[in-house]
Amino acid sequence: MTIDVPSCIRPFALPGDRRHFEKDVPFTLRHLRLDVTLDFESRSVAGTVRLTLLPVTNGTSEVHLDAREMRVTAVRGREGEPLRFTHANGGLRVALPGPFERGRPQEIEVAYQATPRRGLYFVSRDQAWTQGEAEDTRYWFPCLDLPSAKSTSEVRVTVPSGLFALSNGVLVEEHEDPTAGRKTFHWRHDVPHPAYLVSLAVGPFAEVVDDRNGIQIRYYVPADRVGDARRAFGRTPEMIERFSSLLGVPYPYPKYAQVVVDDFIFGGMENTTATTMHRFVLLDERAAIDFTADHIVAHELAHQWFGDLVTCREWSEGWLNEGFATFFESVDLEHHEGREEAAFYRMAEVTRFIEEDSGRYRRAIVERTYREPIDLFDRHLYEKAGAVLHMLRRKLGEEGFWRSIQLYLERHRGGAVETTDLVRAIEETTGRSIRRFFDQWVHSAGFPELEAIYAWDGDARLARLTIRQKRTEGTNLFHLELPVFFGKGSARECREIVVAEEHETFAFALPFEPERVVIDPWEDVLGRIKLDPGREMLLTQLREEPEAPARARAAEVLGAAHGDLEVLDALGASLASDRFWAVQAAAATALGETRSGRALEILASHTSVAHPKARRAVAKALGNFRDPGAARALQAMLENEPSWFVNAEALRSLGKTRVPDALDTLVRALDQDSYEDQIRVGALDGLAEKRDDRAIPIAMERTGAGHYATVRSAACRTLGKLGENKSEVREQLQRVLDDSDLRVRIAALRALGELGDPRALGAIDRVVERDLDGRVVRVAREVARDLGTGRRWTDELGALRDTVEKTRQAARALEDRVALLEARLKKEA
Repeated sequence: MTIDVPSCIRPFALPGDRRHFEKDVPFTLRHLRLDVTLDFESRSVAGTVRLTLLPVTNGTSEVHLDAREMRVTAVRGREGEPLRFTHANGGLRVALPGPFERGRPQEIEVAYQATPRRGLYFVSRDQAWTQGEAEDTRYWFPCLDLPSAKSTSEVRVTVPSGLFALSNGVLVEEHEDPTAGRKTFHWRHDVPHPAYLVSLAVGPFAEVVDDRNGIQIRYYVPADRVGDARRAFGRTPEMIERFSSLLGVPYPYPKYAQVVVDDFIFGGMENTTATTMHRFVLLDERAAIDFTADHIVAHELAHQWFGDLVTCREWSEGWLNEGFATFFESVDLEHHEGREEAAFYRMAEVTRFIEEDSGRYRRAIVERTYREPIDLFDRHLYEKAGAVLHMLRRKLGEEGFWRSIQLYLERHRGGAVETTDLVRAIEETTGRSIRRFFDQWVHSAGFPELEAIYAWDGDARLARLTIRQKRTEGTNLFHLELPVFFGKGSARECREIVVAEEHETFAFALPFEPERVVIDPWEDVLGRIKLDPGREMLLTQLREEPEAPARARAAEVLGAAHGDLEVLDALGASLASDRFWAVQAAAATALGETRSGRALEILASHTSVAHPKARRAVAKALGNFRDPGAARALQAMLENEPSWFVNAEALRSLGKTRVPDALDTLVRALDQDSYEDQIRVGALDGLAEKRDDRAIPIAMERTGAGHYATVRSAACRTLGKLGENKSEVREQLQRVLDDSDLRVRIAALRALGELGDPRALGAIDRVVERDLDGRVVRVAREVARDLGTGRRWTDELGALRDTVEKTRQAARALEDRVALLEARLKKEA
């Protein structure tokens, strides 16, 4: 794929970050038993946690636990005897009654009470849930809050009658106390897992039973969304069977539950046997036209093996959890929808990683320098790591890869791992040395950027390919194994090359002069490869190449560098009739990039292309034209379009056209209900693109608490684009920094960064000092850094951009007129 990136690469580490290493733990945690009562009125939890410990050295006399923002009332030993303890600075230090011998089990019981601000969230009068990753379990019960500290568990929880409480493992018993108006649930999980995966989800949930092959499979949703539960989770049994078969390790637990809660702070969380999900997984019929929850269902299910059964030893190795889970999203998609769907899904993930790597910061996947572990949960840990595993699969082949993963899981079942453990399992299984692969992709930063030049030597009957590998800041040269395909008609020749130097030339003897040449046609390699073999070869590639990613790449290059009328018509034909939607979408995008009158005509005549994702691309491409014709086409789409997402994209693009009457349409759309408020979000984004100050009070009002978080976030983005040099906008965004939803606070921070007003630094610094969510703090620190160094858009730059865009549109119109005149003259001749 070709993604233009800036030359300035930023470091990941910020001032004050430090290197982290696993701390000493002189005992093994064998079992924890939690017995708690939730009080919804006071939003508090009280009870005991009983820990069974096994000293690993002789003379162990103290136990250090994590316990933040709680009151510890007593600590007792195995026989109930009181033990001395010190509780300060988030740590609980317990003095054992005497030095103990290695291997002799000990028990301590801690009684406590907490009103948590993290870890356990009371989101309404009848719903509460936990979120422990990365280090938040310590806020709702005393524990050893390390990913490597794994134990079996029991959770006994008492809640108000009428509510259901879900936790890890199997339900041992439930007991109702009608007199007290309470009900107690007792859960037990007999496979070791870390504290951050201990879960509670309490609420008036409806249960959907979907048992399969002796595994209890349950979905817990609001009572009025039972019909949507099957749409969201219905493929879960199939996925369990498929993943078990691929891995050679059957699903390791007797139960798998998925529960949908309100206001969840992640998309999903893989609590062992009991995944918690954000409500967006519950699609309505119109959302399901072109969206599915399968990716997140597959992701969290894969975690039951990668992260739960086998857990990263420390957070710097978190890719062994998240990378595998992300990888399995495309594994499932390939099985269910085909290789082309999986390829484009993965390509989109790679694009998101490259945008982060090139625009936000660059780091290696394994990284020890950070402020909080949650800083690491980014596009490098998820998308890049998933793409690296895909490359590893291609490198080892199906048998070698899956046998290696089976050994890795079986050897470390119930334990904690680091990257070296995976490397050793692969090398033992396959006999191949893969240290260089892991060094360049996992332990080093960046990605490869290649520029290739193709030439045909007719006298020697040789195809020549010259490749330059770009050296960028913080990146070494990569060692890459790449397939090169040459085609003529139905004939194809494949050659493998190894790129390892800054500048190399390859020559290939072929039985024909190629009409097409493609490097890495399935886009398996993470990186950028630029190749323009010429207009005619690209047109042939667009029409004839069998791999959809290669056809899409041809459309992209044609639109960027060869925008004549024949090319535009060829892109139009691809948009109309290519057999795969993503190629149609690439053709639409390429047409939009040309910004020519003929391209606008083609796009406007294809707003009803069959696949909704292709229609979404058409709608987005129309936004490149500041032309009433584009606005009319978008208005027509809005009248008849069934997809929420296509409608939202059309609203964004309508704003980009800047036509005078777009404002009224966008404002009216703010009154339309839709799945996750996609229409209101699209309308607000469109108002931002309209660059009309009349939208400022509209957006400011929608940052208020009476609107859903998705709307408040979009309103912040709008203000960030419209509010430069307007103190009232900056002050409103500063007030939004106290919003209850972390995503809204992040949107407000980024909007303040876009405004570029250093007067916001005081408010941003207070976020760094006080905010409870590490993700918010990380963004605040980045924005503060940028404002402190004066990185912002200026009025002059914005005006220059508008001038350049108007000049480009005028030039394209002139080119169209010249091309039409030339065509007319040829016809008359």
